[in-house]
Amino acid sequence: MEKKPKKSNKTVLIIGGGLLAAGVIAAIASGSGSDPIISNPEPGTDAGNGNGSGTTPTINRNLVLKRGSKGLEVRELQSLLQVKVDGDFGPITETALYSVRAVTQISINQFNATPVKIPPVPQTPFKVGQNLMSSLRSGTRQYAVSQDAAGKWYIQNNSHDSVAGFGTDLGKIVAVLSASGQYFYVVVKSGLFSNSYKAVRHTEAKSY
Repeated sequence: MEKKPKKSNKTVLIIGGGLLAAGVIAAIASGSGSDPIISNPEPGTDAGNGNGSGTTPTINRNLVLKRGSKGLEVRELQSLLQVKVDGDFGPITETALYSVRAVTQISINQFNATPVKIPPVPQTPFKVGQNLMSSLRSGTRQYAVSQDAAGKWYIQNNSHDSVAGFGTDLGKIVAVLSASGQYFYVVVKSGLFSNSYKAVRHTEAKSY
């Protein structure tokens, strides 16, 4: 007697698997599946408040600023002093600070808390046409200068570019620059092919 082959359950499994897959697809299409991951802010946080890489740098108002300091704090101080704002604490910033606070270093908080104190001008300025020489044993700092179209002189940088030894002839005064009660002189020295102009601080030179 010939035996009948047994029916396979594969068809049922495939069909069942198809029904299961169809059910999953239908669930996803209807939105009944799991929610996708979204960037909901955690409790107590403020999404998009700029606390990431785009955060504005904060100013350390307790940082003591002095000659050579650089950065946002210096820019803030220069703005308060009403001098050129470049973020570089140089001789002009130092002179302006000394003229209104009688100190050469200060923090922004100290500046705002300290009453204005105007020190006396150290000496009577020299006159245009006078010859100057270095009066410091350590030498006189010389600053590069430039002149605009209207003939006004400016100190180019906050840092000096050379030092003249004690007793050295600095040149003849062609202009007097006043920076908050302190004086700088633009002096000229005649060269072989051209004239050289520099600015020197009043307290580092004397006439002869």
